[in-house]
Amino acid sequence: YKIKDMQSLIKHDEHASTMQTYLSLAGTGVVTAVNISLKKVIAFLTTKEGQDSNTEISNSLFTKLTMALVMNAVLVPFALAVYHSLRVSGGSRPMDQSWYEAGSVIYAAVYLQCFNFVLYEGMKSFPVMPIIKRLILSKFAKSQSTFNSLWAPVPCDIATLYAVLVQSVALCLLYAPMYPPLYLITAFTVLGAGFSTKFTCKWWYANPPAIDEEMAEQTRKVLEYVLLLHIGATALADADENGLHFGHAAVGFVMWLVYKLIVQPILTDGLPYVTLEIPFFQEFTQIGGEEQETRIAIMPRSIVSVMEKFHIWLIKSSVKKLNAELKKDAEATNKEPVDLEKELDETLDKERDASEGEKEYSEAKKEFTTSSATSTYESAADKLAQLTGLLQKESHLDGEKLKEALKNIFLEIKPGMTKNDGVTKKHELMEQAFFLAGLDLVPRVFAVKDGFVTSTSIMCSALKGKPTGPGPCSCFSSPCCGDKASSLV
Repeated sequence: YKIKDMQSLIKHDEHASTMQTYLSLAGTGVVTAVNISLKKVIAFLTTKEGQDSNTEISNSLFTKLTMALVMNAVLVPFALAVYHSLRVSGGSRPMDQSWYEAGSVIYAAVYLQCFNFVLYEGMKSFPVMPIIKRLILSKFAKSQSTFNSLWAPVPCDIATLYAVLVQSVALCLLYAPMYPPLYLITAFTVLGAGFSTKFTCKWWYANPPAIDEEMAEQTRKVLEYVLLLHIGATALADADENGLHFGHAAVGFVMWLVYKLIVQPILTDGLPYVTLEIPFFQEFTQIGGEEQETRIAIMPRSIVSVMEKFHIWLIKSSVKKLNAELKKDAEATNKEPVDLEKELDETLDKERDASEGEKEYSEAKKEFTTSSATSTYESAADKLAQLTGLLQKESHLDGEKLKEALKNIFLEIKPGMTKNDGVTKKHELMEQAFFLAGLDLVPRVFAVKDGFVTSTSIMCSALKGKPTGPGPCSCFSSPCCGDKASSLV
């Protein structure tokens, strides 16, 4: 009887395990169906946003789709599993044996990873409707235009390609610490997705829309914080009957901080940097007859924060070592060495002064543009002279950039500056600013911005004429304008 009871229990357990597996597969199918629905709905709603270009549509679609897929397929099942374990254990264990039983969340993650690959990559590589159109319906086409339409390529939805990739990687990073074979499964699925995309681009897809770095940057940011969840998941994977263990998680978190605070800003130019190029000894060392040159790049613009000071220290250490080698080589060749440390210090001083000058200029510009609408003409002119002087101190602004900066300032001014006669004097202030800056060309847009022209000097400057006296042109008959002025009028 005991043997029969054991056999009955084994059969019951096998039946229960089979049912749990079927339920897990059914749950995976539901998640996949919801993912497909989310793709359709989000794509439809994104097209209704009124974006100006396909690039902006792709960026917007990727952001929304990534959040939806990661939440639905990765985070929500994980959070529910943790909640269930805490509820069963009375709040003492966020993870228990049920995670590894048939039909558990671990099984569901593996099934979902395989489902995503087989279903999505299969439909991508062998789309049903294009195959029917090209291989069957095109045989009955009676005109070239119909034939061409049936063979038209499929639009390349690059935002969905990125979003599905992020979902697969996020699924791996969150669940693989508890089930390491998922790393290998994900590696095969990502590799297969790469070959599938190449095949699809060759046979089915049209040219994809142009993209910028925003989508790749969003991908990096999402994976950056999913990696933080991955580090937290290692604490769950290391847990035992005594509770969680944070040893590996702490090491991983420290490495994540190093990446976030040091490596990532350098690689992605996350901090303000300036490039310093210092040529030296154009002839003292040659390889294959080519002149050599030293370039020192990735230099922080500001030295305020501790991290930026650390960057400066690293660069100075490298420059000091290089300077010693160059000095030794220069002595051997009887050439005068270039002091790289001095060049570096001068560049840092310039960048520090430029940073302080930009701050002073921004404050003056803000005061001028916010107060000019209610101030008198004379006080606005005084502030403008101060602002123009600050602009001229910016050594990196040439004539064209200076004109563009002044133009942007005047576009921000409300047309409320008046004299006693109540006539808008915005264009006169603009003329004065260009005269103070030593520029003889006033963009014509300011001459007609308010719908009328009252200053002959602006009209002369718009004709690219040069003044005959110390100031701008004063009349249409002056030599700087000639017959062009009368014909324009």
